[in-house]
Amino acid sequence: IAEDEHEVRNKNGAGFHVDLVNKTCSCCEFQMLSIPCSHAIASAIKWKYSVETLVLSAYTVEGLRSAYAGSVLSVPDYTGLSDLVSDFGEKHLCPPATRRPPGRPKKQRFFSRREKI
Repeated sequence: IAEDEHEVRNKNGAGFHVDLVNKTCSCCEFQMLSIPCSHAIASAIKWKYSVETLVLSAYTVEGLRSAYAGSVLSVPDYTGLSDLVSDFGEKHLCPPATRRPPGRPKKQRFFSRREKI
């Protein structure tokens, strides 16, 4: 095992292989979410490794600002939009075909305490 690779065990005794340089864990949660899993955080804290560096840059404040840095352009005219709406306006939307469930229907109301059943 390399210097930045660690074996982390949970309370049940299951072991997980954590690589802090490649940002991987054998539980695959670290790779899937690009956010450190509990095993990676435990390993980083134990070995005094900065947990903030393990998070994907898209989840940082700078990443959020860069995502919204560009301008949002408005729609120049609505002529094309009205054609699109008219195409869908001719079609009728119907509810899905369902069957009644078997058995006696449930009562619609509940009686209060003072009311006779």
